Amino acid sequence: MALQDWWTFDLVGGYGAVAGRLDGVVTGSLTGNVHAQIRWAGRLTLDKDPSVDWGQFRVRPVRHTQTSQGVVRSEPYGVYLVRETTVDARPGVHRVELDLLDRTAVVAEDATATSFTVPAGTNIVTAVGQIIASTGEVGTALTPTDDVTSSDLVWEPGETKLRIINDLLEHAGYFALWADHHGQFRVEPYVAPQARPVAYQALPGDAAVHVADTRFDLPGPVHNRVICVSQSTGDNPAMIADVMNADPDSPHSFQAQGRWVTRVVENVEAASQAVLDQHAQRLLAGEGTSGRKISRRMLPSQLGLNAIITSRADGGGVRRETVETIEISLESAALMGVTSREVA
Repeated sequence: MALQDWWTFDLVGGYGAVAGRLDGVVTGSLTGNVHAQIRWAGRLTLDKDPSVDWGQFRVRPVRHTQTSQGVVRSEPYGVYLVRETTVDARPGVHRVELDLLDRTAVVAEDATATSFTVPAGTNIVTAVGQIIASTGEVGTALTPTDDVTSSDLVWEPGETKLRIINDLLEHAGYFALWADHHGQFRVEPYVAPQARPVAYQALPGDAAVHVADTRFDLPGPVHNRVICVSQSTGDNPAMIADVMNADPDSPHSFQAQGRWVTRVVENVEAASQAVLDQHAQRLLAGEGTSGRKISRRMLPSQLGLNAIITSRADGGGVRRETVETIEISLESAALMGVTSREVA
């Protein structure tokens, strides 16, 4: 267990090189939301003018911990674009507020001036890498694929590059674009919650770093069958994917609800039948969550959005959860809040 922890804030220049340290930070916070277009955002409060050209530099929060043996461990918590939003310079008072956005803000705020076309037969991940590079950004971890576009894909003038990228990634059965704790763009195939590795076991014992959990329910219909229909192209008929929840242990299966509750999605862009099947499975996995959310406070860590937490279920078994939101206070001795959703 760490006896001491503290935060520092690196100034990061081009190509990720550390150019110095941001001084005067009084308080701050980071918020991650898996459903947000830009997943990580935050705010810093400074007690002096930073005198930094924010067009040239970004901020990387780093948490340091020191054990009883004197071992210091340092972990970054992302690289952020900075916007100076408030300056209070009354006599005897100087306060500066900085808003933070992760690197996906760059591609979210860049757009095409004309219609944008990705021709049929284009490798999807290669196209994504080229679009990211067109914004001037570097530092991207791409998981390659052999999937290519099945038809010409066209976007209207003014569409953001992030929307184009995420449409392409959905076409290939990938997660939406995100930036990790090192500030690196990540392009990775989608993995269903049931198949992801466990990042933290929220169980009692000496290894536990969480202090509380609270459950609450979100009402709403739960589909146990998803039908996806692709777009037809030329002489090629539309593909159809039909997936069902027939797991007798699931509270939302046909057996549990006594009927099929079906969601139909049409005109899905999919590179192949396998990608369409995966897309339908992904939608069903989202429907298959119980709607029950669990909120915890725990020691700060590099736990990621979409990560898997396991805990003890009400009936004594293992409950599997996927992380949806994280709130981090950038102050010493503060806990972070994690909200996850139970996977049925």
